[in-house]
Amino acid sequence: MPMIIKIRVRDVIVFSGITLWLSWMVVSLCLGGDAFLGKEEGEKYFLGSHGNYTEVSRSVFTFSRIQGYVAWAGWSVAVLVAIAEHRSRKAG
Repeated sequence: MPMIIKIRVRDVIVFSGITLWLSWMVVSLCLGGDAFLGKEEGEKYFLGSHGNYTEVSRSVFTFSRIQGYVAWAGWSVAVLVAIAEHRSRKAG
């Protein structure tokens, strides 16, 4: 694969990972927390943020949880790609 394509693919992956993580942070801020720090109590769902809980619907709670998984997975892939790129430049 030509080097310019590798660079563009790397840049898209890193940019996507950062964008996913930032969007998760903004949405969590707007909703009053996220499902990772939240809790379920029977049929009630709460988003958590620094020990404070905001009651939300099940669909919002599920959305927050899925968005969190996707954001952290995207962020992890972006970091791994950046590390791999750094190592390849250092070796070559």
